[in-house]
Amino acid sequence: MSPDPDGFHVFVSYASDDRSAVRPMVEALRRTRVHGRRMRVFLEERSTGDHESITGTITEGVLKSTALLAYCSRTYASRHACQHELTLAFLLAQRAGTVEGRILVVNPEEGSGHIEPVELRDLKHRTRPATCGGSPRTSPRGWRDCPAP
Repeated sequence: MSPDPDGFHVFVSYASDDRSAVRPMVEALRRTRVHGRRMRVFLEERSTGDHESITGTITEGVLKSTALLAYCSRTYASRHACQHELTLAFLLAQRAGTVEGRILVVNPEEGSGHIEPVELRDLKHRTRPATCGGSPRTSPRGWRDCPAP
């Protein structure tokens, strides 16, 4: 499915504490070509505190994106903004009948018990590779050279 011409291929949802781990992944996505053009990635880099209202920019970004990539660290679930983004994307994907193709999960943690809603735990998601020397937070090259699970 092609995104709206003014939209995005993917909206990246993450907790601000994970920004340094997310940036290399976003850079790689932006270098990726889709139909001969660079992938359009929505990444909000301003911090949205737990008690601040969710901006129209964030909601519009989710609405104009084909998929949402959730970087589901343990911190992610405690952030109101992250939960708003994920819930909105999840409800839109459920309505379209395409949760599996529209919600992408990156799990940098051991286990998946922290991933909510539970329906997302059952989806295939990227986990910490045991053969690549630790997590993307501690590995100098992150997951770039790791084989897919």
